[in-house]
Amino acid sequence: ISAKAGQNQAAEAISAAFECLEQLLDLSLPLSPTPADVQQGLQATMAQLAGRRIEDLADLPVMTNPQSQAAMAILSLLGAVAYRTDMRLALLIAFKMMDLSLTYGNTKASPYTYASYGFILCSLVQDFTSGYRFGQLSLELIEPLEAKAYHARTLMVIQPLINHWQNPARESLQPLLDMYQLGLETGDLQAAAVGIGYYASYAYFVGVELSEFARKIESYREPLRRFKQTTSLNKVNLYLQVTHNLINSTDQPFRLLGPFYVEEEMLEQHRAIRDSTTLYHHYLAKMTLSFLFEDYPQARADAAQAVQYISAASGQLLIPIFHFYDALIQLANYADVDETEQAAMIARVTEHQQKMERWSKSSPANHAHKFYLVEAERCRVLGEAKEARDYYDLALQTAKVNNYINEEALAAELAAKFYLAKGDTFLGEVYLRRAYQAYQHWGATAKTKQLEAKYPHFVSATTLVSTKQMSVSSTSTGQTTSQLLDLNTILRASQTLADEVDLSQLLAKTIKLVVENAGAEQGFLLLEKDGSWYIEAEYHVQDQAVKVLHSIPLETAGDVSETPQVPIEIINYVVTTKEVVVLNNAAVEGQFSRLPYMKNKQSKSVLCLPLLHQAKLAGLLYLENNLITGAFTPERVELLNLLSSQMAISIENARLYTNLQQSERKYRSIFEDSRDMIFITMPNGDIIDVSPACFTLLGYTREQMIQMNAREIYANPADRLKFRNEVEAYGSVKDLELKFRRRDGSEVDVLMTATTWKAEENNLLGYQGIVRDITEQKRAEQERLRLSVVEQELKLATSIQQSLLPPSEPGWADLEVVCYSVPAREVGGDLYAYYPLVASDEEGGETKYAVAVGDVTGKGMPAALLMAVSLASLSSSVRQALPPHRLLAYLDTALVDYTHLSSQNCALVYAEISRPAAAGRESANNSLLRLANAGCPTPLVKRKNGAVEWIEIGGLPLGVGLGAEIGYPEAEVNLGKGDILILTSDGVVEARNETKELYGFERLYLAVKRAPQISAEAMLEFLKAEVARFVGNTEPHDDLTIVVVRV
Repeated sequence: ISAKAGQNQAAEAISAAFECLEQLLDLSLPLSPTPADVQQGLQATMAQLAGRRIEDLADLPVMTNPQSQAAMAILSLLGAVAYRTDMRLALLIAFKMMDLSLTYGNTKASPYTYASYGFILCSLVQDFTSGYRFGQLSLELIEPLEAKAYHARTLMVIQPLINHWQNPARESLQPLLDMYQLGLETGDLQAAAVGIGYYASYAYFVGVELSEFARKIESYREPLRRFKQTTSLNKVNLYLQVTHNLINSTDQPFRLLGPFYVEEEMLEQHRAIRDSTTLYHHYLAKMTLSFLFEDYPQARADAAQAVQYISAASGQLLIPIFHFYDALIQLANYADVDETEQAAMIARVTEHQQKMERWSKSSPANHAHKFYLVEAERCRVLGEAKEARDYYDLALQTAKVNNYINEEALAAELAAKFYLAKGDTFLGEVYLRRAYQAYQHWGATAKTKQLEAKYPHFVSATTLVSTKQMSVSSTSTGQTTSQLLDLNTILRASQTLADEVDLSQLLAKTIKLVVENAGAEQGFLLLEKDGSWYIEAEYHVQDQAVKVLHSIPLETAGDVSETPQVPIEIINYVVTTKEVVVLNNAAVEGQFSRLPYMKNKQSKSVLCLPLLHQAKLAGLLYLENNLITGAFTPERVELLNLLSSQMAISIENARLYTNLQQSERKYRSIFEDSRDMIFITMPNGDIIDVSPACFTLLGYTREQMIQMNAREIYANPADRLKFRNEVEAYGSVKDLELKFRRRDGSEVDVLMTATTWKAEENNLLGYQGIVRDITEQKRAEQERLRLSVVEQELKLATSIQQSLLPPSEPGWADLEVVCYSVPAREVGGDLYAYYPLVASDEEGGETKYAVAVGDVTGKGMPAALLMAVSLASLSSSVRQALPPHRLLAYLDTALVDYTHLSSQNCALVYAEISRPAAAGRESANNSLLRLANAGCPTPLVKRKNGAVEWIEIGGLPLGVGLGAEIGYPEAEVNLGKGDILILTSDGVVEARNETKELYGFERLYLAVKRAPQISAEAMLEFLKAEVARFVGNTEPHDDLTIVVVRV
């Protein structure tokens, strides 16, 4: 069920679950539930809960009924599949699991059950408080019920479907990523993958910075592909493509056509498998893109598609997202329709707002600003200008407070359109700038370029500063927004620079920000390296081009025959004096007016600004405006001075970060591969980086240690002081013997070799070194001896295993049998066996034979031991002359005593072929095959005429203990002369090629169809060759066994 679900085969997963529930557990559910079924189930559950406190459910007895436990396990798998394909079925599953828990008591699946009911209360009943309490109950039960295997599955409901109804959705992002790791640890790949799918959609819609978001979710694509979790992979690819469209300008930004997702192809796939959830994500993403890029008719069409699948996203944050954007889309199209349709639009918006207002009261952090923005737009189209202004401001304030940068940008843009439409260009300009900056902060470069193209006078490269405005002098009451940077702009710009640590990005942001907001035509940023100054960034308003890190030496910044790019004399003057140079009419007045540079360029306004931090020169800014004089007023210079300190700090930090990155690249391979622990710390002991070997040495993960201080791992505080004294006195230490404390409290003796880590100016940045566990030296010889013993044991186990298997051919006269088995490791878990049950001494007498193929779980020595036990038990049971179905039931019981200790089981298919005496062999189908199957792949029969048939029969693996109780079906098939029976272990259908593709049942069927029939050996050799050709050079991951029987 899990495998089919992960591979986007929901119908097959549901079919398998229904078959299991009905045939093995005598539990049935309607395949196509009606609304009445859902209502009845909800009422029944509420009746069962009447008079009970939610928290008291933790005190229910432990469920002991094995069939109920098995049903809970199957239903929990089925519920996750049904959620994305049939929401009514998902609800009925939750009600059934509640009934089982309330009737028989709590079991490991109960935390998932209570979380699922909490989701129903939030989504269906809109009782967010009770739903949240059920979610908390489920978390509290994980540990006492020892339900770690269901932990990830429980979080799969709580984090994306419950918590956001009361808490900020952003708080669920990290838990969703943690859910992925937890799912891997517990083997719940479906829950792990679902967590990443939810993270992709939630992180996008709460406004995580787009490039950071893309980098993070792209790292999960390969694991999802490797685990065959196609559904979640499709969602990740969808949101990567949406992000790609927002970052990279295209002619049709609302169309999902790119490197990650092609909408025509993917829509066909989603519809083919009825993946309603992903279809909803698809159209929701498209409608938001269409709206953001102002194709309102297309947005309306996409919304009409999305609403058809909205029930598939029940309980998710994406439900309010739809109501929010659909309301905005209706209002954006309002002016283009007739009065009748306008009235219908307002009614629809009112319905959306009624829901949004209720959600805002429960979770204002997620929904208040959405409610206010829709109200603002509603007031706009109804002509209520005063109310619209108030609601726009409320939307902006709450979006900013709640950290929804994407919706803050949208609110500012819609407010700007409102004011521009009313002819208020001043406020329109202010809100446009805020929208532009917010979209930049979000990383939506394609959107900022659209604003630049649509509003060139307001958000062009001059950033709202026109030539005419720059010539206006200050008034007694202060400067206008167009004349200088306001304080909010300074604060935002300062934060933008403070947040950037990539030197290239920082230089680009700095030069562009300064030029656009200082009223310059062009600007240059210079940095010093090895005593010389270089132009590292430049920006020209006319072509809007930013160039960074091209390192043009100041002395060669222009050919000898040309005017230099910057006046070298002014640069040298500022480097020497560290003073600001401001020239109002550089070619006419001032001490630099006679410079050839000034005469040749007829320079007017010039500003050269040192970037100082603690009196240290971090860089220089050189700005020019040759259109007007006096562009760089004292007020502008003062505000740029305020910003220059942050520029200097950010540049210094970014250069340090660049140095650290270079060091990291240099040592990264050593870091990752070293068996010794390599570390980098700050002088105060804060750990900057540590190699993965820290886990082996100390028991801490790398992520945990990066949050620690080195002092925490010293067993003796004096050792830390000893280390610092020596390393600072001599610059390094070698083989310093210390004692560290592990995470579990035990101590370990180590040798440390370390050096100081300094900047170019010889300033101490920290320490770097390597730590070796010297106990390994003492244990090395013991380890070699131990490995030698293990090797001998493995050789002995291999020898024993091979001796247990009979020869590959029994040599029977009237039945061809050939067997083949190869382990994936030195010691495997597959087995085969054959037995003559009735053998006549006279020619032509009655005969009966038995053959079997088995596959025990695990590999290595545990598998070999269970194989030996299984073969011994099989041989013993064969002598009792039991029919196949009873023989498997006997073996299931016999193996339980062994497997309950080892947590293993054995899949086995057992077949008996009987032939009558010669007098009865005149019929074409003169042999009878009786067969029972305990978890092995379905056997095949190839008839003499070339027809191939599956013998559809199955049952639970041996050693589980339920097979004997439930029983094993038995099949009877007539075989004629020349007919062939093929039995295999799962190593055949699960063989993988270099692209991780499964060989599968269809390829096996076709191979048998094409295979020669002249002998059993010919059939076997053909099948071996086909599998080998498919696998190629891929290392086998499972044992492979084939037995071919020809009548």
